Amino acid sequence: MAIVYLQVILIGIFSAATGVILRWMQPKNLLPSHAMVLLGIAGMLGFGILGSSEWQQLHWQAVAIGLIGGATQYIPVRLFKRALDLGPLSPAWCVLCLGEFVPVIIFAALFMKELPTKCQYFSLLATFAAIFFASLGENNGPKRTMGWRSKLVYVFYLITIFISISLLSIGLKYSTGEELQQQQNIIMFFVYMAMCVLSAIELTLTRKWTFNRDFWICGSAFSGCSIMQYLLIVSLVSQPATLVFALNCSVSILTAALFSTFVFREKRTPVWYAMLAASLLAILLNR
Repeated sequence: MAIVYLQVILIGIFSAATGVILRWMQPKNLLPSHAMVLLGIAGMLGFGILGSSEWQQLHWQAVAIGLIGGATQYIPVRLFKRALDLGPLSPAWCVLCLGEFVPVIIFAALFMKELPTKCQYFSLLATFAAIFFASLGENNGPKRTMGWRSKLVYVFYLITIFISISLLSIGLKYSTGEELQQQQNIIMFFVYMAMCVLSAIELTLTRKWTFNRDFWICGSAFSGCSIMQYLLIVSLVSQPATLVFALNCSVSILTAALFSTFVFREKRTPVWYAMLAASLLAILLNR
């Protein structure tokens, strides 16, 4: 079991690293879509080769889960920026984090009878607290006034982000059933295909293609972290959802907090320490 915990912790670290790389890309005039094109190509090659023995028994559900999962990983990236153009960051940040683990845990509990242990219920509460404190730490943008139409659009964006970010995790959890158990590498192949195609279309329509040195360095680093993250998720997806997805979220928040302080030199505030403590508590209780 210790190996499983170590793997989940690595998932969280790789997840946080992708966020850090995206932040490094901002001053270099690179979009997330630039990284996702390279990621898509690398992911298709990697999971296509890993799933070479699975192609002969290709199931239509694997294709559907992969394409929908890939599209719904691309959509939040686009909508998140639009949501920030309308409203505050804190609610959007909370929704993004919660969407990564709450729906899949509910799905696993309802349809797969995976109920959290008593300790894991407290771990979930600590994770919610960590997300809350993280959102407070992110809430340093200018205050803005929204009209009722803007508020409705903003709420629509948040609901869409929450639903879409969760669908790949739910799809992978569903794939642990008998029909798709040997199709998970194929699912990830189509996930990366959808991300690559949609990102390429965006860059073509906006005429923002670039192939400079930063594109190759940042894109390669982003691809390596994301692929390692999902290689580990695929290998652990049959484990309890609370362990894999909630613990991953807690570790990711903790890692991002440490990066923000020691790499980006952001100020350590009481909220930062509260987030750190809640993340550590969530990790320790998730057993």
